[in-house]
Amino acid sequence: MTSLNLQDISHQLDDVLVAEWVLGRIEDMQRIGSPAADQWIEELFPDTTVRRILKCGDQTIQTRLLRTLPHHCFQSHGAFLLEQWPQWHGNVAGWSAAMLARLKP
Repeated sequence: MTSLNLQDISHQLDDVLVAEWVLGRIEDMQRIGSPAADQWIEELFPDTTVRRILKCGDQTIQTRLLRTLPHHCFQSHGAFLLEQWPQWHGNVAGWSAAMLARLKP
């Protein structure tokens, strides 16, 4: 099996399908307790990428992001989450509320 180059993947995270795939792999790694999950999160989801996905308008990927990444990844996005929460519906509203409760902005 060929090793994945995370830097190459990071440039493709604007594509919702790629972001969904990456978050799915992270969830798989988290389920089995792989330390690689933390590496992927650190390398692939800097603040700029998290913000871009939170602003993308696709509530499915926004929900998965909020569900998958640890709360420290959203530390600098608390005010944005608080501002957007009333406009979001369904799962993304629920997961953003849970994240806001953890962040306590």
